[in-house]
Amino acid sequence: MAGIGTLNSTFERMQMDSPSSYESTGSSTSMSHSSNSRSNSSASRNSSFSRNSSMSRCSRANHSSGHDWDSNHRGSLDTLSTSVGDEFECGERHDRLTELDKIPWGERHVARVLQTERVRQIVKAIPYDVVQRLSFLLQRPLVRIAKEAQRLSAGYGKCTKNEIHTAIKLILSQPLSEVCLSAALRALSLFQMSSECSQDGKRTRAGLIFPVGRFFRWLVDTKVAVRVDNHAAVYLTACMESLMVEMFCRACVDYERTDGELTMAVLEYGIANDANLWGILQPFEHLICGRNSSGVVALPTTTAVSVSVSSSSLSSICTRGSEHSRSKSCRGCEIKTNGSLQEISRAVEQSLIATCVGSIAELGDLVCRAMHYQQGRQKIPSNLNGRQSTTWSPSALHTLFYFMRCSQLEYSDNPNADPPIIQLSPERPYVVLPPLMEWIRVATAHCEHRLSSIVDSDDVRQAARMLLPGIDCPIRPLSTDEVVCTSRHLNAQQSALRFQQDLGFRMLACGRADLVSEAVRLLGNDGINTVSERGLTPLMFACSRGDEAMVQILIKNGADVDQSVPSSHTSHPCIHPAIRHWTALSFAVVNGNASVVQLLLNAGASVHGSVDASGDNYTDTPLQLASAAGHYEMVALLLSKGADPYLTTVHKNGITTKGHDNSFALAAAHGHRNVLRKLLEQPRCVKSTDILSLEEILAEGTEQEPLAPKMPKLKRMGSKSKITLALQEAMYHSCEHGYLDIAMELRSLGVPWTLHCWTECLATAKQLHRLAIIQCLLRDFGSIKLEEYSEEFVEEGLAIMFEILRQCRNDVIYQQLSSIFASLFGDDPIPAIRVEGSSPTSRIDPQYVNNQEMSDVTFMVEGKPFFAHKIVLVTASKRFKAMLSDKFTEGKQPCIEISDFRYSTFNLVMQYLYFGSTDALKVETDEVLELLAASSFFMLEQLQQYCEMLCSRMLTVNTAMTVYKHAKLYSSDCLLEYCHSFLLANFTELLAENEAFRRQIFPAKTDPSHDLLVSLQDTLAHRLYMRFQKQTTV
Repeated sequence: MAGIGTLNSTFERMQMDSPSSYESTGSSTSMSHSSNSRSNSSASRNSSFSRNSSMSRCSRANHSSGHDWDSNHRGSLDTLSTSVGDEFECGERHDRLTELDKIPWGERHVARVLQTERVRQIVKAIPYDVVQRLSFLLQRPLVRIAKEAQRLSAGYGKCTKNEIHTAIKLILSQPLSEVCLSAALRALSLFQMSSECSQDGKRTRAGLIFPVGRFFRWLVDTKVAVRVDNHAAVYLTACMESLMVEMFCRACVDYERTDGELTMAVLEYGIANDANLWGILQPFEHLICGRNSSGVVALPTTTAVSVSVSSSSLSSICTRGSEHSRSKSCRGCEIKTNGSLQEISRAVEQSLIATCVGSIAELGDLVCRAMHYQQGRQKIPSNLNGRQSTTWSPSALHTLFYFMRCSQLEYSDNPNADPPIIQLSPERPYVVLPPLMEWIRVATAHCEHRLSSIVDSDDVRQAARMLLPGIDCPIRPLSTDEVVCTSRHLNAQQSALRFQQDLGFRMLACGRADLVSEAVRLLGNDGINTVSERGLTPLMFACSRGDEAMVQILIKNGADVDQSVPSSHTSHPCIHPAIRHWTALSFAVVNGNASVVQLLLNAGASVHGSVDASGDNYTDTPLQLASAAGHYEMVALLLSKGADPYLTTVHKNGITTKGHDNSFALAAAHGHRNVLRKLLEQPRCVKSTDILSLEEILAEGTEQEPLAPKMPKLKRMGSKSKITLALQEAMYHSCEHGYLDIAMELRSLGVPWTLHCWTECLATAKQLHRLAIIQCLLRDFGSIKLEEYSEEFVEEGLAIMFEILRQCRNDVIYQQLSSIFASLFGDDPIPAIRVEGSSPTSRIDPQYVNNQEMSDVTFMVEGKPFFAHKIVLVTASKRFKAMLSDKFTEGKQPCIEISDFRYSTFNLVMQYLYFGSTDALKVETDEVLELLAASSFFMLEQLQQYCEMLCSRMLTVNTAMTVYKHAKLYSSDCLLEYCHSFLLANFTELLAENEAFRRQIFPAKTDPSHDLLVSLQDTLAHRLYMRFQKQTTV
């Protein structure tokens, strides 16, 4: 235990912002940088702690760089830094993550996400620099997840929610991944249950703030896969939105202990001390897991052994070892089963955080304990979902031992073996070694993605690629799984049959025609059409490889070209969900080999894939796959063979069965304009009577006015034709994903706008500064019918239009926008201003107005005396009370001069005070504004309301801005709101005739607190809300 003090003193000097300055650390170990401690380290290695602790760093006698670093940087260890730096001393030695120029969210989205109830419980207001920093940091886990999803999608050429799901589990720690995956599943459920997709955006349908369409476009642009599924975009969007909240809440967990101000330092400190966040937010390609910035290994909260775990459960964990290592117990892991709960807990923790081992037997024992513990903590046993408990194959253990092997520990285990005098292979220069729990987490996630129950050597190599710097390995090829044959869940006969089948598949994969007959005999009763555990036949494997010669050989030997991947999950649980129902033609299209596709079609393969007799299609047809990938030649070939571009994919989600994602929609969603045009040439090949030809669409489209084209008339009782539905879906996806040219081309064919599609196109055109398209879109707004209130349009569409009005110096756009604002405002009258107050009662006889009799105060207005009575004034106005209270202290009748108002105006004020109401007032038009000022000055609310009402009646195009300025000057809220409504209703005339109005909306210097356009936008939004609420009520 003496090593603990050495460890603590060492880490107090360590520099936290450099990966070369910290070592793998733990609860009990000794650490030394000097050569003397290296020579004497054998004693400490004999202890039980140095072997098993994740903090132990095996001294590397032949690694001279460690000694050089120690001598050159000893001084830097005297200071402890808690900041998370982007630049590290050894940063040039590690590959860095790609810095994104464009991210699929904006800072406004981040700010809205951080307004959730959970965040507001921590802090009410978040500084803008913190929002910017969080937005920047979030791109790093996004890049990591996208890179893993890209590798996982390579096998089948499509990125689905399964690839995103696994990538999230690979990158994020268990606590973070559980939260993010739960949010992703919730968002996907809402997305699937939503109504017609063309009415609301994908973001709204999924209940998210981050834009799903922009995430989809980002996945396509970064080539994560040539085919991206909508569910993958929803999954990724929900994950990143949830991760943003988790990042902020975890980083600000100690916010209440500060002085109350949320700063960048607080954020950085929180990230640096959270082992779940610090690693994924580093700028390096390799993933640093389970450590904070000081290098301390921390078990996740869901993994750490808690006292609540029963003693018997922990005892079983510690006494259970791998079968091949039972004969030799590990000294460092030896724990008595009757020990205390704390000792057993510590033993399990030591197994989870070990970073290096000395023998394969020791590693097998540690892995067995860790896997048994993880499976014991699973909420749902793995055997309930059709999968066996995950085990490790011998090849996986040997591969893991290769990366975790420490020669010094290896020789210390065997006293009869001496280390070599000259070591030809130096220790690998990994300063930071990942703990065993991370090896297991990443390798197991790869295994589960294959729907396998056995971790193989490739899973471990993929984990090494992620966790260690400078390591790379190929993407797992699409082939049979050899470790399935050795599964302990199979009896001897079943295992032998699996070995025979595996050999048969391998013989057919080698490309030798003379081995076909023997391979077919080995495959079993189904012969050449035998299905592997992955659901593929030999013909499918050959098509996925693009092996044209083998495809031809297999077809000649009787391979079924229309056999599909089994759909039953019960009998074939290891088949990837995305390829169920695929045929050999589907795999050939995914591979992109046109000659193989031609060969299959010539052999009689169905061009529609596995479409059943009723016409239902439960997977992507070959034409859908080719359209999504943008393979123009492949699309042309399939269309020439009679492929139907109107077939949709039917998904049974337990609630309803929907068909969507036709070939038109997939081509538009992925931005393939040339493929979409090719598909539009095909309608004449379809025999359905309710489909109109392209010539009919163009003919009917030319009959309409060019500014507001309409779709062709629908046949048969007004039901929508297939091409109408297909092109409307294509329009929806192209607008969502920002493919502006495709959307405008579809519009030119007569596809009608929806409010959502129009808004998305306007936002894209504004972002790309396409003024001509902006003008075209604004002209088309009149063709859209506002049938119901759209919160999305009010929040985003209005903001975009007012932003265009503010930024674009174009008279044509000004006129178009003013016309749109007036039409949105509607023809309903503006609600009149009402004068609220008590019933009129005279405070004193009106004959005493300006009557010297019994007066006790005199006002001088324009050189004329005006006699008044204090009791009337001080009871009616706080302003008069303040004025007169000071004057009467002098002991004589006061005389107060009024210089701000005319005599007639002051007389009207006094009449109101003496009469007690406004009924008897006779106010001329030229006196209204001055009376408004006087009522505001003397704090007479009812009189001010009366003046506001009079001002609203005298509003014209010429007087509007004068009244508006007075209303703003005297804080007349009712009049100000009335002016805003008047300006919107008469926007076009005011913009053309009133120069003061133009100067007000286009000021030289904008003051955010006095921005007229912001006020007009709020007024118009409220008007739309009240307008549709009234219609709903009626």
